[in-house]
Amino acid sequence: MNLIIIVSIVYGYYIISSITLDSIGSNIFSKVANQYSADYIFDNNRVDKENLNKIRGINGWIFIINEDLSLDYTSNDIAPNNYNFKDIINLNKGIYEYNGKKYFGSVKSLTNNKYGVVVVPSKYIKNQILLTPQKQNLNLFILFFVIRILIFILGTFVVLFLFSRLLFDRLHKPLEELEYGFSKLKEEKYSFIEDSNNRIKITEFSYIRDAFNSTVESLRELKNERIENKARRMQLFVDIRHDLKTPITVIKGFSEALINKKIAERDLNKYLKAINKNAIIIDSLLNQMSEIIEYEDYKYKLNLEIIDICEYMRQSIIDFLPVFEQHNIETEIKIPEEQLFVEIDKNIFNRAIKNLMQNLVDHNFSGIKAYFEIKCCSNKILVIIGDTGCKINEKIAQNIFDPFVTDDSSRNSANKNKGLGLAITKKIVELHQGRIYLTQQNTNSYTKYFTIELEIYNYDKQTVKD
Repeated sequence: MNLIIIVSIVYGYYIISSITLDSIGSNIFSKVANQYSADYIFDNNRVDKENLNKIRGINGWIFIINEDLSLDYTSNDIAPNNYNFKDIINLNKGIYEYNGKKYFGSVKSLTNNKYGVVVVPSKYIKNQILLTPQKQNLNLFILFFVIRILIFILGTFVVLFLFSRLLFDRLHKPLEELEYGFSKLKEEKYSFIEDSNNRIKITEFSYIRDAFNSTVESLRELKNERIENKARRMQLFVDIRHDLKTPITVIKGFSEALINKKIAERDLNKYLKAINKNAIIIDSLLNQMSEIIEYEDYKYKLNLEIIDICEYMRQSIIDFLPVFEQHNIETEIKIPEEQLFVEIDKNIFNRAIKNLMQNLVDHNFSGIKAYFEIKCCSNKILVIIGDTGCKINEKIAQNIFDPFVTDDSSRNSANKNKGLGLAITKKIVELHQGRIYLTQQNTNSYTKYFTIELEIYNYDKQTVKD
């Protein structure tokens, strides 16, 4: 907007200076041009030699005619010797032709009923106003041309100076703010560039300011996420140490007792079984931790294939039915007969589904009911796995997908579930660009349920993409 104003000022200045110069030049040129008119040439009813030579210098001539249009005097012997009324009219109009050229004539009434006529080439005439002949006044034209150029240059410098000052005031302060903001970024002090009455107003830099502030907001979020991840990793190491400590202590104590032959031969098998059991616990824990780390790797590649999620879930439930029957768990299934396609890696996705089913068994009493449902909502597939068991403590439910979060407050190592199953499930779902969440509410079918949300595979869109 300010640039438009500056450009308008420049053009306005040029137009005003041009009009002013034209007005001054026209006034001067008119006075000069008047020296070639009949009123000036026949001053005091006579023609002096200087004026005569001036007319001849532009290939013109002078003649005097009587009232009956008979020629009384001519300044040029090669000029016409007689004129009629039509010739006088054509001269006045500037269309009188002689030897292939057009001429204009100005007339002055003299004494004794005579008329003086000054004839000049029509090329020096515009709108019947005698212009300054270039041959006689070239220096005057050059003078006005130079003056015009000088005034334009002077005005341009003035406008450029004002424009530079305006740019300095407009750009210098916002640039200072940006420099200050970037210097703070180096110190990881993420400060916004404000736009208030107490700080520098930014107009031209509004987009840059908004982009900078957006970047600052992203960096703040990344910093907070980094702090949270660091705290989560620290907690993870603490939890790993806690869960490994008991089985390692058991293995270490029993193995030392065996080495020192402090165990009776009749109890030897019992101690060996305890060592093996705790070794299996450690192995399982390390394998699960390895899975979490593997799925967090952004380079992890899925072996994706298009499957019917309805048929896939039916088969998964059938495979797990013996476990449900062993724990006296009934099943309610609401899976549509239609085909609903998704793109998943069956091998690792099967791990996620089995984790949810195993979680349902491990954290509920026998005799509950398991609930399975698949819904199609817009372009999303919802896979629901719920149960009628007890609800999860709300405090635990908020972080249910974090590693080592479990409703076993004592963290008893005898419990084979270490709170890693749901963490692994979440990583697997997120690898498939989906999401998983827990909902707790009382219905006839369930008291709580996990929902996996996946994008439905659209063959029509995929065809267009290909």
